[in-house]
Amino acid sequence: MKPMPQQLRSKLKRQALLDAALYEFSENSYETTTSKTIAKRANVAVGTFYQHFSSKGELLTAIASQRYDDLYTKIINFDMSDIPSLTLAKDVRIRLLNVLNIIYDFHALHPDFHAVIEQRRHSEPELEDIVSKGEDVLLDRVKKFVDLFNVADRDQTAFTIFAMIEGVIHRHVFYPTDVKKEQVLNILGDCLGTYLVSLRVPKPSGA
Repeated sequence: MKPMPQQLRSKLKRQALLDAALYEFSENSYETTTSKTIAKRANVAVGTFYQHFSSKGELLTAIASQRYDDLYTKIINFDMSDIPSLTLAKDVRIRLLNVLNIIYDFHALHPDFHAVIEQRRHSEPELEDIVSKGEDVLLDRVKKFVDLFNVADRDQTAFTIFAMIEGVIHRHVFYPTDVKKEQVLNILGDCLGTYLVSLRVPKPSGA
């Protein structure tokens, strides 16, 4: 990865290339996108492309890194301090919906680009590292959420919830249906809230 530029003009050109590539990959596929098509959309010379990126693969990785960093920030900063005091499934659902919307919007903002990432991750080691780290961050956050319910089988429960969230959101984003986003997330939140409250193990007296 080439070093980040220091001058404002160069930073703006680099960001223009990132923005252009995101739409090129989304609209025209990874295979048909080239440095020329990206540079043309960004309104810069092809030489400028190579001043900032050595290949379209490096550019794909840079976009993915930028997107996942934004997701990390939103997920990690999510306040869970009031969760232990919630005893009703509907209250847990309300809190869960905040996180579910963050994850859903991350996938839905550029679904075609996300599909490209999933397609390329296994052939691009650096991209695989970024995506795997993103999945690890989400799973770790789910584990911390589950911990607040004092659930006995924490790791198994967290993995199952993570897989359920990922599966439902992927299905709805990538396979359009007449069912509305709000309906899907509300039902998912109800299921998870009811499940977690039912599994909660009372803490020992004096704990």
